[in-house]
Amino acid sequence: MNLRTMSFRWLSVLALTALCACGSNGAKQIAGGAAAAGETTRMAPVVEKYKKQQILSGFDIKGTTLVVFADTEKYSQLDDSVEAAMKSELLNTWAGAWKSDHLRQHATLRVIFQNYYGQEMAQLQKHV
Repeated sequence: MNLRTMSFRWLSVLALTALCACGSNGAKQIAGGAAAAGETTRMAPVVEKYKKQQILSGFDIKGTTLVVFADTEKYSQLDDSVEAAMKSELLNTWAGAWKSDHLRQHATLRVIFQNYYGQEMAQLQKHV
């Protein structure tokens, strides 16, 4: 076997390896995007419920963290029982949404309440 044939084989192997590596990352990104879309779809109605009451203004999902944007004044005026119910509903809905899109996986999920300026007002955690 001459040097040219060996070089061609090595280049072929490298090209094939690179192609396989890119393909698997793309599949992971597509799967991750689908999971995030499903989580967003499941969380939207719960957040919308509190948006109508002008307590929350939106949310963002970052991996295992749900960031909820709250109106500082309305949030601070909540009755303790209403606040506890809202937090429980958000955390349990988030846990259910995450678990359904990440079968047989475990994580510590967080819900962070932030004000308009990005300051953290409260944080909840749940291990699933």
